[in-house]
Amino acid sequence: MLLDIVLKNLQREGLLLDRRHTHLVLAYSGGIDSTVLLHLLAQLRERENLSLTAAYYNHGWRHDPEEFGILHANCAALRVPLVLIQADRTVPHTEAAAREARYTELSRLAVDLNAQGILTAHQADDQIETLLFHLFRGTGLEGLVGIQKNLTLTAPQGASVSVLRPILDIYRDGLMRYAESNQLSYFNDPTNANTRFHRNAIRQELLPFIQERFPQVKNALLRLTDLSQGDLAIIQETMAPVWQQVYQPPTEPNTPGTLNAIVFNQLALPYQRRIIKQYLTQNGIQVDFQTIEETIEFIRGETRRNLSAGLKSLPSEEATTTAVQNRFLSLYKNTISILTLPKTPPAAHSPQSAIGVLVNLPGETVLAPLQAHLHATELDEPTRKLPGLLRPEESLEVYVNLSGFQGKPLILRTRRPGDKIRPFGMPVPMRLKSYLINRGVPRFERDTLPLLACGNEILWVAGVGISEHLRVLGKPSHLLKLDLSPAMPQPQGEGSVPCPS
Repeated sequence: MLLDIVLKNLQREGLLLDRRHTHLVLAYSGGIDSTVLLHLLAQLRERENLSLTAAYYNHGWRHDPEEFGILHANCAALRVPLVLIQADRTVPHTEAAAREARYTELSRLAVDLNAQGILTAHQADDQIETLLFHLFRGTGLEGLVGIQKNLTLTAPQGASVSVLRPILDIYRDGLMRYAESNQLSYFNDPTNANTRFHRNAIRQELLPFIQERFPQVKNALLRLTDLSQGDLAIIQETMAPVWQQVYQPPTEPNTPGTLNAIVFNQLALPYQRRIIKQYLTQNGIQVDFQTIEETIEFIRGETRRNLSAGLKSLPSEEATTTAVQNRFLSLYKNTISILTLPKTPPAAHSPQSAIGVLVNLPGETVLAPLQAHLHATELDEPTRKLPGLLRPEESLEVYVNLSGFQGKPLILRTRRPGDKIRPFGMPVPMRLKSYLINRGVPRFERDTLPLLACGNEILWVAGVGISEHLRVLGKPSHLLKLDLSPAMPQPQGEGSVPCPS
Protein backbone atom coordinates (compact mmCIF):
# COMPACT_ATOMS: atom_id res chain seq x y z
CA MET A 1 0.00 0.00 0.00
CA LEU A 2 1.42 3.36 -1.02
CA LEU A 3 0.48 5.05 2.24
CA ASP A 4 2.53 2.55 4.25
CA ILE A 5 5.53 2.99 1.93
CA VAL A 6 5.47 6.77 2.40
CA LEU A 7 5.16 6.45 6.18
CA LYS A 8 8.01 3.94 6.34
CA ASN A 9 10.27 6.14 4.21
CA LEU A 10 9.58 9.22 6.35
CA GLN A 11 10.20 7.28 9.55
CA ARG A 12 13.47 6.02 8.08
CA GLU A 13 14.50 9.70 7.87
CA GLY A 14 13.65 10.25 11.53
CA LEU A 15 10.20 11.82 11.03
CA LEU A 16 6.80 10.90 12.47
CA LEU A 17 8.31 8.95 15.33
CA ASP A 18 7.03 8.87 18.93
CA ARG A 19 4.06 11.05 18.00
CA ARG A 20 6.34 14.11 17.82
CA HIS A 21 4.81 16.92 15.78
CA THR A 22 6.18 17.23 12.25
CA HIS A 23 5.58 20.07 9.80
CA LEU A 24 6.49 19.38 6.17
CA VAL A 25 6.51 21.52 3.02
CA LEU A 26 5.49 19.72 -0.15
CA ALA A 27 6.86 21.04 -3.45
CA TYR A 28 3.56 20.87 -5.31
CA SER A 29 3.44 21.24 -9.10
CA GLY A 30 -0.10 20.02 -9.74
CA GLY A 31 1.19 17.06 -11.80
CA ILE A 32 0.19 13.47 -11.15
CA ASP A 33 3.19 12.60 -8.97
CA SER A 34 2.93 15.51 -6.56
CA THR A 35 -0.90 15.29 -6.54
CA VAL A 36 -0.75 11.66 -5.42
CA LEU A 37 1.83 12.53 -2.76
CA LEU A 38 -0.37 15.41 -1.57
CA HIS A 39 -3.33 13.05 -1.24
CA LEU A 40 -1.24 10.46 0.64
CA LEU A 41 0.15 13.04 3.05
CA ALA A 42 -3.33 14.42 3.72
CA GLN A 43 -4.42 10.91 4.74
CA LEU A 44 -1.28 10.45 6.80
CA ARG A 45 -2.09 13.68 8.59
CA GLU A 46 -5.22 12.01 9.98
CA ARG A 47 -3.14 9.21 11.53
CA GLU A 48 0.01 11.02 12.60
CA ASN A 49 0.94 14.25 14.36
CA LEU A 50 1.59 15.95 11.03
CA SER A 51 0.89 19.37 9.55
CA LEU A 52 1.41 20.09 5.88
CA THR A 53 1.96 23.11 3.61
CA ALA A 54 1.92 22.87 -0.19
CA ALA A 55 4.20 25.27 -2.08
CA TYR A 56 3.98 25.98 -5.80
CA TYR A 57 6.95 27.69 -7.42
CA ASN A 58 5.81 29.54 -10.53
CA HIS A 59 8.70 29.79 -12.97
CA GLY A 60 6.57 31.96 -15.25
CA TRP A 61 7.53 29.85 -18.26
CA ARG A 62 3.98 28.77 -19.09
CA HIS A 63 0.59 30.40 -18.64
CA ASP A 64 -2.27 27.92 -18.30
CA PRO A 65 -5.19 29.00 -16.08
CA GLU A 66 -6.29 25.35 -15.74
CA GLU A 67 -3.08 24.58 -13.85
CA PHE A 68 -3.76 27.17 -11.12
CA GLY A 69 -7.38 26.06 -10.84
CA ILE A 70 -6.31 22.45 -10.17
CA LEU A 71 -3.76 23.58 -7.60
CA HIS A 72 -6.29 25.57 -5.61
CA ALA A 73 -9.08 22.99 -5.92
CA ASN A 74 -6.95 20.06 -4.72
CA CYS A 75 -5.47 21.92 -1.77
CA ALA A 76 -8.86 23.32 -0.76
CA ALA A 77 -10.51 19.90 -0.91
CA LEU A 78 -7.82 18.40 1.34
CA ARG A 79 -7.62 21.46 3.65
CA VAL A 80 -3.92 21.96 2.90
CA PRO A 81 -2.56 25.55 2.90
CA LEU A 82 -1.12 26.53 -0.48
CA VAL A 83 1.72 29.03 -0.90
CA LEU A 84 2.40 30.45 -4.36
CA ILE A 85 6.00 31.54 -4.93
CA GLN A 86 6.66 33.79 -7.93
CA ALA A 87 10.06 33.32 -9.55
CA ASP A 88 12.48 36.20 -9.86
CA ARG A 89 12.28 37.37 -13.48
CA THR A 90 16.04 37.89 -13.57
CA VAL A 91 16.78 34.17 -13.13
CA PRO A 92 18.14 32.76 -16.44
CA HIS A 93 15.80 30.42 -18.34
CA THR A 94 17.94 27.32 -17.84
CA GLU A 95 17.14 24.16 -15.92
CA ALA A 96 20.13 24.54 -13.61
CA ALA A 97 19.41 28.15 -12.68
CA ALA A 98 15.67 27.51 -12.26
CA ARG A 99 16.27 24.46 -10.06
CA GLU A 100 18.69 26.37 -7.86
CA ALA A 101 16.26 29.28 -7.50
CA ARG A 102 13.33 26.93 -6.71
CA TYR A 103 15.19 25.11 -3.96
CA THR A 104 16.42 28.40 -2.53
CA GLU A 105 12.87 29.71 -2.15
CA LEU A 106 11.49 26.41 -0.87
CA SER A 107 14.20 26.25 1.80
CA ARG A 108 13.51 29.86 2.74
CA LEU A 109 9.81 29.01 3.19
CA ALA A 110 10.60 25.89 5.22
CA VAL A 111 12.70 27.90 7.67
CA ASP A 112 10.05 30.62 7.94
CA LEU A 113 7.43 27.96 8.76
CA ASN A 114 9.75 26.11 11.14
CA ALA A 115 9.21 22.98 9.03
CA GLN A 116 11.26 19.82 9.50
CA GLY A 117 11.80 19.26 5.81
CA ILE A 118 10.83 19.68 2.16
CA LEU A 119 9.25 16.81 0.22
CA THR A 120 9.50 16.40 -3.54
CA ALA A 121 7.55 13.90 -5.63
CA HIS A 122 10.41 12.31 -7.56
CA GLN A 123 9.50 8.68 -8.23
CA ALA A 124 11.21 5.51 -9.49
CA ASP A 125 10.78 6.22 -13.20
CA ASP A 126 12.32 9.67 -12.67
CA GLN A 127 15.29 7.90 -11.08
CA ILE A 128 15.71 5.54 -14.02
CA GLU A 129 15.42 8.31 -16.60
CA THR A 130 17.96 10.40 -14.70
CA LEU A 131 20.39 7.48 -14.53
CA LEU A 132 20.15 6.85 -18.28
CA PHE A 133 20.45 10.55 -19.01
CA HIS A 134 23.68 10.66 -16.99
CA LEU A 135 25.02 7.55 -18.71
CA PHE A 136 24.45 8.91 -22.19
CA ARG A 137 26.10 12.22 -21.37
CA GLY A 138 29.00 10.55 -19.57
CA THR A 139 29.16 10.22 -15.82
CA GLY A 140 31.12 8.98 -12.86
CA LEU A 141 29.88 7.16 -9.80
CA GLU A 142 27.94 10.22 -8.58
CA GLY A 143 25.86 10.12 -11.76
CA LEU A 144 25.03 6.45 -11.20
CA VAL A 145 23.57 7.35 -7.81
CA GLY A 146 21.01 9.46 -9.65
CA ILE A 147 18.46 11.28 -7.50
CA GLN A 148 19.35 11.06 -3.83
CA LYS A 149 16.66 10.02 -1.37
CA ASN A 150 17.68 12.89 0.85
CA LEU A 151 19.95 15.89 0.76
CA THR A 152 20.64 18.94 2.89
CA LEU A 153 20.32 22.53 1.70
CA THR A 154 21.45 25.74 3.33
CA ALA A 155 18.58 28.22 3.38
CA PRO A 156 19.19 31.95 2.79
CA GLN A 157 18.68 32.44 6.54
CA GLY A 158 21.69 30.17 7.13
CA ALA A 159 19.79 27.20 8.57
CA SER A 160 20.07 23.65 7.22
CA VAL A 161 16.98 22.17 5.55
CA SER A 162 16.40 18.52 4.60
CA VAL A 163 14.93 17.58 1.21
CA LEU A 164 13.28 14.13 1.16
CA ARG A 165 11.86 11.98 -1.67
CA PRO A 166 9.41 9.54 0.01
CA ILE A 167 8.05 8.01 -3.23
CA LEU A 168 11.40 7.52 -5.00
CA ASP A 169 10.92 3.72 -4.89
CA ILE A 170 7.37 3.80 -6.33
CA TYR A 171 6.89 3.41 -10.09
CA ARG A 172 4.78 5.79 -12.17
CA ASP A 173 2.31 3.00 -12.99
CA GLY A 174 1.48 2.58 -9.31
CA LEU A 175 0.91 6.31 -8.91
CA MET A 176 -1.37 6.38 -11.96
CA ARG A 177 -3.45 3.51 -10.62
CA TYR A 178 -3.76 5.31 -7.28
CA ALA A 179 -4.83 8.55 -8.98
CA GLU A 180 -7.41 6.72 -11.04
CA SER A 181 -8.89 4.75 -8.14
CA ASN A 182 -9.17 7.92 -6.03
CA GLN A 183 -10.42 10.04 -8.96
CA LEU A 184 -7.72 12.64 -8.50
CA SER A 185 -7.52 15.65 -10.79
CA TYR A 186 -4.07 16.71 -11.88
CA PHE A 187 -2.40 18.91 -14.49
CA ASN A 188 -0.79 17.16 -17.45
CA ASP A 189 2.05 19.33 -18.71
CA PRO A 190 1.85 19.26 -22.55
CA THR A 191 5.65 19.60 -22.83
CA ASN A 192 6.01 16.09 -21.39
CA ALA A 193 4.95 14.69 -24.78
CA ASN A 194 7.63 16.59 -26.71
CA THR A 195 10.41 14.10 -27.52
CA ARG A 196 12.68 16.95 -28.54
CA PHE A 197 13.61 16.97 -24.88
CA HIS A 198 16.02 14.16 -24.03
CA ARG A 199 14.24 12.96 -20.90
CA ASN A 200 10.94 12.65 -22.76
CA ALA A 201 12.63 10.69 -25.54
CA ILE A 202 14.16 8.33 -22.95
CA ARG A 203 10.76 7.83 -21.31
CA GLN A 204 8.64 7.40 -24.44
CA GLU A 205 10.98 5.86 -27.00
CA LEU A 206 14.13 4.38 -25.51
CA LEU A 207 12.89 2.63 -22.35
CA PRO A 208 9.97 0.82 -24.06
CA PHE A 209 12.42 -0.44 -26.70
CA ILE A 210 14.88 -1.75 -24.07
CA GLN A 211 12.10 -3.35 -22.01
CA GLU A 212 11.08 -5.48 -24.97
CA ARG A 213 14.43 -7.28 -24.74
CA PHE A 214 15.09 -6.86 -21.01
CA PRO A 215 11.76 -6.81 -19.12
CA GLN A 216 13.49 -6.41 -15.72
CA VAL A 217 15.68 -3.50 -16.78
CA LYS A 218 13.98 -0.98 -14.48
CA ASN A 219 14.55 -3.09 -11.39
CA ALA A 220 18.15 -3.68 -12.45
CA LEU A 221 18.78 0.03 -12.89
CA LEU A 222 17.27 0.84 -9.51
CA ARG A 223 19.55 -1.76 -7.90
CA LEU A 224 22.48 -0.09 -9.66
CA THR A 225 21.65 3.25 -8.05
CA ASP A 226 21.47 1.64 -4.60
CA LEU A 227 24.79 -0.19 -5.05
CA SER A 228 26.45 2.94 -6.42
CA GLN A 229 25.33 4.96 -3.43
CA GLY A 230 26.93 2.45 -1.09
CA ASP A 231 30.18 2.36 -3.07
CA LEU A 232 30.26 6.15 -3.22
CA ALA A 233 29.95 6.36 0.57
CA ILE A 234 33.02 4.10 0.92
CA ILE A 235 35.02 6.23 -1.54
CA GLN A 236 34.06 9.46 0.20
CA GLU A 237 35.16 8.03 3.54
CA THR A 238 38.50 7.03 2.00
CA MET A 239 38.95 10.43 0.34
CA ALA A 240 38.30 12.49 3.48
CA PRO A 241 41.87 12.30 4.90
CA VAL A 242 43.36 12.86 1.44
CA TRP A 243 41.23 15.98 1.01
CA GLN A 244 42.43 17.30 4.37
CA GLN A 245 46.04 16.96 3.22
CA VAL A 246 45.47 18.88 -0.03
CA TYR A 247 42.81 21.45 0.87
CA GLN A 248 43.55 24.66 2.74
CA PRO A 249 40.44 26.43 4.16
CA PRO A 250 39.96 30.12 3.31
CA THR A 251 41.74 32.62 5.52
CA GLU A 252 39.18 35.37 4.87
CA PRO A 253 35.35 35.33 4.77
CA ASN A 254 33.61 34.89 1.40
CA THR A 255 36.76 33.64 -0.31
CA PRO A 256 37.41 30.14 -1.69
CA GLY A 257 39.89 27.78 -0.11
CA THR A 258 43.00 26.61 -1.96
CA LEU A 259 44.77 23.39 -2.90
CA ASN A 260 48.40 22.53 -2.24
CA ALA A 261 49.85 21.88 -5.71
CA ILE A 262 52.87 19.97 -4.37
CA VAL A 263 50.73 17.45 -2.48
CA PHE A 264 48.24 17.31 -5.35
CA ASN A 265 50.90 16.39 -7.92
CA GLN A 266 52.10 13.51 -5.73
CA LEU A 267 48.67 11.84 -5.84
CA ALA A 268 47.67 9.11 -8.28
CA LEU A 269 45.40 10.19 -11.12
CA PRO A 270 42.14 8.74 -9.65
CA TYR A 271 42.71 10.74 -6.46
CA GLN A 272 43.48 13.89 -8.48
CA ARG A 273 40.21 13.51 -10.38
CA ARG A 274 38.26 13.23 -7.14
CA ILE A 275 40.02 16.23 -5.59
CA ILE A 276 39.45 18.49 -8.62
CA LYS A 277 35.81 17.47 -8.94
CA GLN A 278 35.14 18.19 -5.27
CA TYR A 279 37.04 21.48 -5.34
CA LEU A 280 35.29 22.86 -8.41
CA THR A 281 31.87 21.58 -7.36
CA GLN A 282 32.02 23.09 -3.87
CA ASN A 283 32.79 26.44 -5.53
CA GLY A 284 29.63 26.26 -7.65
CA ILE A 285 31.36 25.27 -10.90
CA GLN A 286 29.77 22.76 -13.27
CA VAL A 287 32.16 19.94 -14.12
CA ASP A 288 32.34 17.08 -16.55
CA PHE A 289 35.05 14.57 -17.44
CA GLN A 290 36.71 16.82 -20.00
CA THR A 291 36.79 19.76 -17.59
CA ILE A 292 38.46 17.63 -14.93
CA GLU A 293 41.03 16.14 -17.31
CA GLU A 294 41.97 19.51 -18.82
CA THR A 295 42.28 21.05 -15.37
CA ILE A 296 44.63 18.29 -14.22
CA GLU A 297 46.72 18.68 -17.38
CA PHE A 298 46.94 22.40 -16.71
CA ILE A 299 48.09 21.92 -13.12
CA ARG A 300 50.73 19.41 -14.24
CA GLY A 301 51.97 21.93 -16.82
CA GLU A 302 51.18 19.68 -19.76
CA THR A 303 49.11 22.35 -21.55
CA ARG A 304 51.24 25.35 -20.59
CA ARG A 305 54.23 26.20 -22.76
CA ASN A 306 55.24 28.85 -20.26
CA LEU A 307 54.33 28.57 -16.60
CA SER A 308 53.94 32.34 -16.31
CA ALA A 309 51.71 32.76 -19.37
CA GLY A 310 49.42 29.72 -19.40
CA LEU A 311 45.73 30.38 -20.01
CA LYS A 312 43.18 27.77 -21.03
CA SER A 313 39.49 28.27 -21.65
CA LEU A 314 36.94 25.94 -20.07
CA PRO A 315 33.50 27.18 -21.17
CA SER A 316 30.43 26.67 -19.00
CA GLU A 317 27.64 24.33 -20.10
CA GLU A 318 24.86 26.72 -19.22
CA ALA A 319 24.48 30.37 -18.38
CA THR A 320 23.89 30.90 -14.69
CA THR A 321 23.41 33.82 -12.37
CA THR A 322 27.21 34.24 -12.22
CA ALA A 323 27.55 34.59 -15.98
CA VAL A 324 28.57 38.25 -15.63
CA GLN A 325 31.90 37.06 -14.26
CA ASN A 326 34.81 34.94 -15.41
CA ARG A 327 36.21 32.44 -12.96
CA PHE A 328 39.78 31.28 -13.25
CA LEU A 329 41.74 28.43 -11.76
CA SER A 330 45.07 29.98 -10.81
CA LEU A 331 48.36 28.20 -10.10
CA TYR A 332 50.70 30.49 -8.19
CA LYS A 333 53.61 29.56 -5.95
CA ASN A 334 52.42 25.96 -5.64
CA THR A 335 48.94 27.11 -4.61
CA ILE A 336 45.83 26.28 -6.64
CA SER A 337 43.05 28.80 -6.16
CA ILE A 338 39.94 30.22 -7.83
CA LEU A 339 39.74 33.86 -8.88
CA THR A 340 36.64 35.78 -9.94
CA LEU A 341 36.98 38.68 -12.37
CA PRO A 342 34.60 40.78 -14.48
CA LYS A 343 34.14 39.33 -17.95
CA THR A 344 35.28 42.58 -19.55
CA PRO A 345 38.17 44.29 -17.78
CA PRO A 346 37.23 47.90 -16.96
CA ALA A 347 40.40 49.09 -18.66
CA ALA A 348 39.16 47.83 -22.01
CA HIS A 349 36.33 50.36 -22.33
CA SER A 350 37.06 53.19 -19.93
CA PRO A 351 38.61 56.37 -21.36
CA GLN A 352 39.58 57.47 -17.86
CA SER A 353 41.47 54.25 -17.23
CA ALA A 354 43.19 54.43 -20.62
CA ILE A 355 44.21 58.06 -20.12
CA GLY A 356 44.97 57.75 -16.43
CA VAL A 357 44.86 60.40 -13.74
CA LEU A 358 47.52 62.74 -12.40
CA VAL A 359 48.99 61.62 -9.09
CA ASN A 360 48.70 63.92 -6.09
CA LEU A 361 51.99 64.14 -4.22
CA PRO A 362 51.19 64.04 -1.37
CA GLY A 363 47.49 63.06 -1.29
CA GLU A 364 45.06 60.50 -2.67
CA THR A 365 44.56 59.57 -6.31
CA VAL A 366 41.63 57.42 -7.46
CA LEU A 367 41.60 55.43 -10.68
CA ALA A 368 37.81 55.12 -10.80
CA PRO A 369 37.27 52.27 -13.29
CA LEU A 370 39.45 49.98 -11.19
CA GLN A 371 38.51 51.47 -7.81
CA ALA A 372 42.23 51.76 -7.10
CA HIS A 373 43.11 54.31 -4.42
CA LEU A 374 46.74 55.49 -4.33
CA HIS A 375 47.82 57.20 -1.12
CA ALA A 376 51.10 59.10 -1.40
CA THR A 377 52.61 60.27 1.89
CA GLU A 378 55.55 62.65 1.86
CA LEU A 379 57.97 61.63 4.59
CA ASP A 380 59.38 64.20 6.99
CA GLU A 381 63.06 64.37 7.79
CA PRO A 382 63.04 62.34 11.04
CA THR A 383 61.02 59.52 9.45
CA ARG A 384 63.26 59.46 6.41
CA LYS A 385 66.25 58.73 8.59
CA LEU A 386 64.71 55.71 10.32
CA PRO A 387 66.24 52.40 9.21
CA GLY A 388 64.33 49.27 8.30
CA LEU A 389 61.32 51.00 6.70
CA LEU A 390 61.57 49.41 3.27
CA ARG A 391 58.84 47.03 2.14
CA PRO A 392 59.21 44.13 -0.35
CA GLU A 393 58.79 45.38 -3.90
CA GLU A 394 55.83 42.97 -4.40
CA SER A 395 53.90 44.74 -1.66
CA LEU A 396 51.02 47.17 -2.18
CA GLU A 397 52.82 49.47 0.23
CA VAL A 398 56.34 50.61 -0.72
CA TYR A 399 58.86 53.25 0.31
CA VAL A 400 60.34 54.97 -2.72
CA ASN A 401 62.60 57.82 -3.72
CA LEU A 402 60.75 60.20 -6.08
CA SER A 403 63.30 63.01 -5.80
CA GLY A 404 64.39 62.41 -9.40
CA PHE A 405 60.86 63.07 -10.64
CA GLN A 406 60.12 66.42 -9.01
CA GLY A 407 58.20 68.63 -11.39
CA LYS A 408 57.44 65.75 -13.77
CA PRO A 409 53.83 64.57 -14.26
CA LEU A 410 53.23 61.18 -12.65
CA ILE A 411 50.19 59.24 -13.89
CA LEU A 412 48.20 56.42 -12.29
CA ARG A 413 46.88 54.30 -15.15
CA THR A 414 46.78 50.89 -16.79
CA ARG A 415 49.24 49.71 -19.41
CA ARG A 416 49.65 51.11 -22.92
CA PRO A 417 51.54 49.95 -25.99
CA GLY A 418 55.18 50.94 -25.78
CA ASP A 419 55.42 50.86 -21.99
CA LYS A 420 58.82 49.92 -20.58
CA ILE A 421 60.31 49.45 -17.14
CA ARG A 422 63.79 49.21 -15.72
CA PRO A 423 63.36 46.37 -13.22
CA PHE A 424 64.70 46.77 -9.72
CA GLY A 425 68.43 45.99 -9.73
CA MET A 426 68.71 45.89 -13.53
CA PRO A 427 70.98 48.18 -15.58
CA VAL A 428 68.73 48.53 -18.66
CA PRO A 429 64.98 48.85 -19.31
CA MET A 430 62.80 46.20 -20.91
CA ARG A 431 59.30 45.98 -22.38
CA LEU A 432 56.58 45.98 -19.73
CA LYS A 433 54.93 42.95 -21.36
CA SER A 434 58.11 40.90 -21.04
CA TYR A 435 58.55 42.07 -17.47
CA LEU A 436 55.03 40.98 -16.50
CA ILE A 437 55.53 37.58 -18.14
CA ASN A 438 58.80 37.09 -16.29
CA ARG A 439 57.14 38.07 -13.02
CA GLY A 440 54.44 35.44 -13.53
CA VAL A 441 51.44 37.76 -14.04
CA PRO A 442 48.65 35.95 -15.97
CA ARG A 443 47.57 37.48 -19.23
CA PHE A 444 44.04 38.25 -18.03
CA GLU A 445 45.35 40.43 -15.18
CA ARG A 446 47.80 42.57 -17.14
CA ASP A 447 45.22 45.06 -18.43
CA THR A 448 43.86 45.75 -14.94
CA LEU A 449 47.11 46.32 -13.07
CA PRO A 450 47.40 49.88 -11.67
CA LEU A 451 50.67 51.43 -12.81
CA LEU A 452 52.57 54.51 -11.67
CA ALA A 453 54.04 55.99 -14.83
CA CYS A 454 56.03 58.93 -16.09
CA GLY A 455 55.33 59.00 -19.80
CA ASN A 456 56.01 55.49 -21.10
CA GLU A 457 58.38 54.79 -18.20
CA ILE A 458 56.69 52.55 -15.61
CA LEU A 459 57.90 53.29 -12.11
CA TRP A 460 55.73 50.93 -10.07
CA VAL A 461 53.57 47.95 -10.97
CA ALA A 462 51.45 47.70 -7.82
CA GLY A 463 51.91 44.38 -6.10
CA VAL A 464 54.46 43.19 -8.67
CA GLY A 465 57.57 45.32 -8.51
CA ILE A 466 59.18 48.77 -8.67
CA SER A 467 61.57 50.38 -11.08
CA GLU A 468 65.25 50.82 -10.40
CA HIS A 469 64.53 54.56 -10.76
CA LEU A 470 62.70 54.49 -7.40
CA ARG A 471 65.49 52.71 -5.52
CA VAL A 472 66.01 54.11 -2.03
CA LEU A 473 69.68 54.78 -1.37
CA GLY A 474 69.27 55.88 2.21
CA LYS A 475 66.29 58.20 2.52
CA PRO A 476 62.86 57.44 1.04
CA SER A 477 60.96 60.51 -0.08
CA HIS A 478 57.46 59.00 -0.11
CA LEU A 479 55.41 56.10 1.13
CA LEU A 480 53.09 54.78 -1.61
CA LYS A 481 50.12 52.65 -0.58
CA LEU A 482 47.52 51.24 -2.96
CA ASP A 483 44.08 50.12 -1.80
CA LEU A 484 42.14 47.88 -4.17
CA SER A 485 38.41 47.25 -4.17
CA PRO A 486 37.32 43.76 -2.99
CA ALA A 487 36.28 42.90 -6.57
CA MET A 488 39.80 43.44 -7.87
CA PRO A 489 42.17 40.57 -7.05
CA GLN A 490 45.80 41.01 -6.20
CA PRO A 491 48.21 39.88 -8.94
CA GLN A 492 48.71 36.14 -9.25
CA GLY A 493 51.10 34.15 -11.38
CA GLU A 494 52.35 30.96 -13.01
CA GLY A 495 49.27 30.65 -15.21
CA SER A 496 45.51 30.53 -14.82
CA VAL A 497 42.71 28.62 -16.43
CA PRO A 498 39.12 29.94 -16.71
CA CYS A 499 36.55 27.81 -14.93
CA PRO A 500 32.94 27.50 -16.10
CA SER A 501 30.62 29.89 -14.26
